[in-house]
Amino acid sequence: MLIRLLVLLVAANLAWFFWAHSGTPQTEPERLAQQMHPEAVQLHAAPPEEGDTSAAPPADAAQPAVIVTRASEPESTPQPAAATASSAFDVPPIILSSPEDAAETPASASQPEPEQEAKPRSVCLQVGAFNEQQIEVLRTRAAALPQGSWSVQDVPLPDRWMVFVPMPDELALLARRTELRAQGIDTDRPGSEHGIGLSLGRYASEERAQRGLALIVAKGVQDARVVAERQSARAWTLRLPSATPELRERAQRTLGTALAGHEFQECN
Repeated sequence: MLIRLLVLLVAANLAWFFWAHSGTPQTEPERLAQQMHPEAVQLHAAPPEEGDTSAAPPADAAQPAVIVTRASEPESTPQPAAATASSAFDVPPIILSSPEDAAETPASASQPEPEQEAKPRSVCLQVGAFNEQQIEVLRTRAAALPQGSWSVQDVPLPDRWMVFVPMPDELALLARRTELRAQGIDTDRPGSEHGIGLSLGRYASEERAQRGLALIVAKGVQDARVVAERQSARAWTLRLPSATPELRERAQRTLGTALAGHEFQECN
């Protein structure tokens, strides 16, 4: 009995062995063809069950279930992975934009405004002060300038004092100016009404002029003194409220010698 069972068991094992190895072996291309391609997977919403309309899904329910299906594969042999990867890069990029983005784009971005020509810079200029006789001559000549481009301003002149060094002649003046500048003292020429000499500083009061003289004497200058450069008087200036470079040049030519050596400066 045992011998029969052993024979049957051996025969069954041999039959199973030959049956399992009797099929055609799979090659590598056939195995790759049977694999699922992720790019061929399509998602479909699961259809609702028929007759089940009693309950609606809650507002915070999860996303509806989906059914994963495999798209039909072409009958031809699948391409190698290298060819599939290279073809993916041939797809042109897609740029997404919304109507709001297009509405927010300013019109000036597509249609730039033409550049405006730069206008010449204009400043307020004035010249003076002049006495009554000088300003009348200036009024006459300034009438040739454009109407409204100039005006005359009344400016009262207060007292002014000066530290003054008198000189006997022009040669002595030039030599003394060089000497004072070497000592670090600035000088200029006062008006002709004071004679030949050098001004070492001007002050709004006699007291300030005396303090300035003390500083000059401390530097070794012994021949300087305080004089009244002018008494309070009435004076006038000529003003160009909005002068361009062209108007300034024209006014300089038109007024000429009537400016009496004065130069245009920006208004205070």
